[in-house]
Amino acid sequence: MAKKKKVIKKKSSPKGVKRKVSPKGVRKKPKKVVRAKKNVKRNVARPRRMVRSTQKKIKVAINNLIFFAILFIISFVLYGVSEQRMYVQLFSLLSMLLGFISLALVIVLLTLFIMKGLKK
Repeated sequence: MAKKKKVIKKKSSPKGVKRKVSPKGVRKKPKKVVRAKKNVKRNVARPRRMVRSTQKKIKVAINNLIFFAILFIISFVLYGVSEQRMYVQLFSLLSMLLGFISLALVIVLLTLFIMKGLKK
């Protein structure tokens, strides 16, 4: 039996169009597209920020301070009352954490009062 040769057809391009052949390893640079710039007027105004009065800030800080101070006192009392080792460690950690948050809120309140005093 005779072996049949496989015939590979080359891709044909439409008539009149020449295919560009680039040497191996050389990449073609993409063409830059130049677009016309539109004349659009943009609003140069400052971005609007939500303005809160210092009274509202002080009120929020006092409410948070009261909440965290009450939680601190409860956890501290439970730390002293509890007898199991796990609860003692839990309430000591919780009381330290809530104590630091309460202290931070006291500092925030002091700075707000100072800012309010300097504003006048």
